[in-house]
Amino acid sequence: MDVAMAKMNGFKVCRNLKQDPQTKEIPVVMLTAMGRQVDKEKGKQVGARDYIIKPFTPSALLMKIGEILGQLSRKTFHVLIKKSLR
Repeated sequence: MDVAMAKMNGFKVCRNLKQDPQTKEIPVVMLTAMGRQVDKEKGKQVGARDYIIKPFTPSALLMKIGEILGQLSRKTFHVLIKKSLR
């Protein structure tokens, strides 16, 4: 999600997503030209999974998405195992 958007910045959108029980599990990666450490920390504070600085390559974005999907798959697998053991 881009940090700089017209009506609401990406930090606010991410915070809103994370506060809603129906959308809180959606992984958010912030995309921005703002590369200061304080901006990265703000992204983490509002619930972003990661933070990619522009300009970025499509392959870097795809690698990050693959990483997150792999983590989600493992998490889903572990949840299913726990449920089946009950």
